[in-house]
Amino acid sequence: CFTIAFTMAIFFVYMDFIATLFDKYTPVPESPLRTAIEDLAKSINFPLTKLYVVDSSKRSTHSNAFFYGFFKNKRNVLFDTLQDDTCNPKLGLDEDGNKRQIP
Repeated sequence: CFTIAFTMAIFFVYMDFIATLFDKYTPVPESPLRTAIEDLAKSINFPLTKLYVVDSSKRSTHSNAFFYGFFKNKRNVLFDTLQDDTCNPKLGLDEDGNKRQIP
């Protein structure tokens, strides 16, 4: 019983307090990327409440993203290495970051 309670407490505290000691989390600025992610979340009824970008390029060049949270309090975190032009086609954006018209 103690182990379950401890694990749940750490889960709620980790991202807001512990992870911020090691990495810088900032909200994703208004951009076509943010709009595309929010639109995708709405289209699948994903309860996205916050969208962050973490400064990970100082440690790695790998692209990654994750989400965390319970119930209707889901948060997405993107590595800053995802904020280049290589992710645009996967989100339905053209080279300028505008939505592509699909015939």
